[in-house]
Amino acid sequence: MKESCNSIILAPYVAVGYSQGILNLGFGSLNVKVTEKNLQLIVLELCAFFKNAHEEEEAYKLPFEKELIHEGLSILKSKSYLVRDSVWKEVPVFFQRMSLALLSEGIDPVQAFKNISTKEIMIMGCGAIGTSMAMLLATIGIKRLILIDEDLYDESNTGRSTHITPSMIGKNKAQALRDIVIEKNPLINVEAHSKKLEQDVEYILPSCGFVILSADSSYLLKTVNAICVRQKIPFMQVGYAHDQAVWGPLVVPGETGCIACRSHTLQPSSLNEREKELLAFINTGYIAPAPSYLAQFSVSLAIEDLVRFFTNRRARALNHQIAVSMHDLQVQNLAYHSSEHCFCQTRY
Repeated sequence: MKESCNSIILAPYVAVGYSQGILNLGFGSLNVKVTEKNLQLIVLELCAFFKNAHEEEEAYKLPFEKELIHEGLSILKSKSYLVRDSVWKEVPVFFQRMSLALLSEGIDPVQAFKNISTKEIMIMGCGAIGTSMAMLLATIGIKRLILIDEDLYDESNTGRSTHITPSMIGKNKAQALRDIVIEKNPLINVEAHSKKLEQDVEYILPSCGFVILSADSSYLLKTVNAICVRQKIPFMQVGYAHDQAVWGPLVVPGETGCIACRSHTLQPSSLNEREKELLAFINTGYIAPAPSYLAQFSVSLAIEDLVRFFTNRRARALNHQIAVSMHDLQVQNLAYHSSEHCFCQTRY
C-alpha cells in the first residue's frame, strides 16, 4: 500500500518505560509522565501502532474508546513524538542525527538544513576556541568557513584543544586548521588567511555573513564591533573566564544593542592614577587557565545558540553575555541593552 503524504510515525528518539508505576515518554526536556492507568495502555498501544507509518485518523480504528484514543493522541502530540514519516532522512546522512535533535524541538529539519547550508562564517582567532568552533561548524553543514590567524601553533595548544596534534606545531593556525576541517567535511568551502587581526580586520570582515570572535583582545573586540555594525554583519564573541564558559553578546546590527552600548550605561571610573597603575601592573602577564574541556564546553554552548539563531529561533545570547561555571553550573547573564546614545542606534 502506498503511504500517504500525511502519514506520521513515532519519532525514533522516543523511548518509553515505567518508574514507580508511572509511564515515562521520552528523556530530558522531551519527557512526559502518564500517571492515569487507563491512559497508560492506550498511549503504549498508540506508540506501537505508529512504529509503522499511518495517517492519524487510522488510530481511531483501534479497539478502544474514541475518547481515550483522542486523549492518548493529545499526549503524543503535546510534544514532537509523532512526526512526518522519514522527514529526518530528507537531509544529507551526516546531518540526520542533527535533524532528529531539531525535530524533537518542533523544527523542520529540511528547512533548517537549507538555512544552515547557506551560512558563510568567519572565525577570528584559531586557538583552542576557534579550533573547536571550526570543527563543530563542520558537522552542521555550513557553506563556507573563513579562518583568520597569523600565529603558529605551539606545544601548549595541544593541551588546550582536542583537535590540535603535535604534527600541527609550528604551522600557521589558520592554514593547519583548514586542513583538518576539510578532512572532517570535504563539502565545506574553507579559506585560511594568515593575517594580523588588528591591522587587517577592516579589509577582511565584509567577505562573510557572520563573525565569531575568539581572539582575546579588547581593542579587536571594539574594532570588530564598530565595523560589523557599519557593515550590518552579525557577530558573537566566544571564550572563557577562569572556570566559566562564556559566549555573547550576539550582536545583530539594526536589531540589538552592540558592545559599545554597555559603555553608555556604566558609571565612570573613579580610580586615581596610582590605582590604575597598580591594576595594569598586577594584571600584566596574566595567564588564563585553559583545559581542553573548558574550551569544548564553551564552544558547545555557543554552537547550540548559533543553531537556534540560524533556524530563526531566539538565541539566548541576543543582548546578553552568558557565563556558565564548570565548578557549580551556575549561570550568569550580563545584559547588553541598547543605548539610544550609542552609534549603533543612530545608524538605523
